[in-house]
Amino acid sequence: MSKRHFCPNTRLKVGALSVLIAALLLSASVAGGTAPVDVKRVLFVGNSLTYVNNLPEMFAALANAGGRPMVSVDALVTGGGLIAERKREGVLAKLLSGRKFDVLVLQERGGLLACLAENAPDASCRDSVNAHRSIVNLAMQYGTKVVLYGTWGEAVRNQSKVSIGLIRLSKILNTQAVDVGAVFAELPRSQTLSDDEVHPTLFGSLIASVILHHAILGHYPGARDISKSFKLYTPQQYFTAQQLISEQGTGFSLHPVQNMGLDAKQIRRAIIAATSTNTRKKNSTSTEFVN
Repeated sequence: MSKRHFCPNTRLKVGALSVLIAALLLSASVAGGTAPVDVKRVLFVGNSLTYVNNLPEMFAALANAGGRPMVSVDALVTGGGLIAERKREGVLAKLLSGRKFDVLVLQERGGLLACLAENAPDASCRDSVNAHRSIVNLAMQYGTKVVLYGTWGEAVRNQSKVSIGLIRLSKILNTQAVDVGAVFAELPRSQTLSDDEVHPTLFGSLIASVILHHAILGHYPGARDISKSFKLYTPQQYFTAQQLISEQGTGFSLHPVQNMGLDAKQIRRAIIAATSTNTRKKNSTSTEFVN
């Protein structure tokens, strides 16, 4: 099995596994490489729902667009990855102990948290809860706030269970939950999900970035043109990688398809979608700490 690792750039290192496995250390730090004291360091942990369209760097681009640096971001992402896997391998624990992160964003495999809406959670569900609990406890030791990034199930009808599971987990752990999946459920799927109906569209990732911006920084980003581009990874790359691994069983690297910028009109549309009448009520209950 290929060992997971980090690289100080935005190229995805892919190992020879039956599912796409990539470990990435994204860096969208401020100029000079050292963040000022008041800049929040945010670590994203998740899978392709996080790294497709490069959500961490998109979030940082929005946060830092005002001229004064607000955040620097890093990410540990694996295609199809589970939070329990990140707990077992120990890399995340080393990251938390070796660096000072202000915020840790945890994204579980899409749809898995629906299991917590059931009366009798299965073994994988218990593994997820235990792994989350262990990581949250470790993060607390280092003064790192934890945010649960709630995604979506494979079908809209399953979203209510995913959202229930997310909120139940946040109450168990006393952590902040950000239910992006509930917002997606209120919008046309063509706007938020790509043709595979699994990965977000570019606009979907922008909506998620806007919501996370509000949850982590306390306000929505300004609607302005962003000239600083970020590297873009697509759903097509994800499935191409899966196919190549299955057929050839060899490791390789994924490079970003293109650099992507954002304009004020796109950002304004995303803010409107994130704060629309139907979605605001759902999201407001999951972007505050549960005491």
